Amino acid sequence: MFISTASRTGPRRGFCMLALAALTGAAYAAEPPQTYPTKSIRWVVPFAPGGGVDVVARTVGEKLAAALQKPVVVDNRSGAAGAIGAELVAGSPPDGHTLLSISSSVLVNQAIRPKPTYDLREFAAITQLTAQPYIITVHVSVPARNMAELIALAKAKPGTLTYASSGTGGIQHLSGALIGKMAGVNLIHIPYKGGGAAHIDLAAGHVLVEATLPLTTYPQVKAGKLRYLAVTSTTRLKAFPDIPPVADTLPGYDIVAWYGVVAPPKTPPAIVARLNSEIVKILAMPEVGGRFATDGTEPVGNSSAAFQAYLATELTKWRDVAKSIGLTGE
Repeated sequence: MFISTASRTGPRRGFCMLALAALTGAAYAAEPPQTYPTKSIRWVVPFAPGGGVDVVARTVGEKLAAALQKPVVVDNRSGAAGAIGAELVAGSPPDGHTLLSISSSVLVNQAIRPKPTYDLREFAAITQLTAQPYIITVHVSVPARNMAELIALAKAKPGTLTYASSGTGGIQHLSGALIGKMAGVNLIHIPYKGGGAAHIDLAAGHVLVEATLPLTTYPQVKAGKLRYLAVTSTTRLKAFPDIPPVADTLPGYDIVAWYGVVAPPKTPPAIVARLNSEIVKILAMPEVGGRFATDGTEPVGNSSAAFQAYLATELTKWRDVAKSIGLTGE
């Protein structure tokens, strides 16, 4: 049974949740792994419904519910570029019944904040779900057919090109800021509480530019509302071979996003291993991983240890990139 919710109730403050975890964590950690799961699983998505993180979590969550024979409830807790959802799960019981979708945006948000309220390296890494470059996408009213023309337009009409992101401090924000820095142009950043809302406004022409994923925007491209200009990786996507890299115009530009899933700190290794095994099998299913691949999103499904190490590497990488362009979370 797969259940979807989009709660509007704000989480308790991080320090309260952490205190609660300290009092109850030992009791939950002692639960015999062979009895897991004993109730429904809450999968927290720290962004609003409709974005890439949400789509992937719902797709995998539906299969996970069948594999574990327990309901998986997707709970959208958007805000602060993923920090609100991360704080909530950081203070949840480490019993495997609460999961958190994370993304490169959530990690970038941690990297640029002077006093982050969570540390993804302390969570129990389960697996990396996907890896995917963005595509620089514009509303069809923008008279640019490639990155060179977009940059020329930004220079000719400074301060007129609005750039949407899923939140201040996320990787979409960083991708636009990096283009501005490297090209010497000013893109006006418009943050949203999630990718879904940003895509809707982009398709309507309320904002003009966004780094998007085909998983969520290709229907609008086919409908003639949006136009793809360039992919953010250094190589072309197999699914969209006609779209050139941003690096062809701005040498050295390279951004590849990713999604993953973690559990609260101190979740028992046996439970982490069970979740890893089930989710890796789900990502290998043609109707899941195959569907993602056709949209330019590559399924990953690595080991818990590999994903844990990757988080540490990515944190250092994006902290350095953000510092180089002067991007902060303040």
